[in-house]
Amino acid sequence: MLIRILNKIKRHFRRYEDEQNYYISRLKNKNNYVDKVC
Repeated sequence: MLIRILNKIKRHFRRYEDEQNYYISRLKNKNNYVDKVC
């Protein structure tokens, strides 16, 4: 039972990490776009 809870928490953090990476890459892309426009 404890292992299952730990796995749930791990999965949650992994999802959070993925979202963070997604937003960071979006931000980088935005910056690149601005650089190209300027």
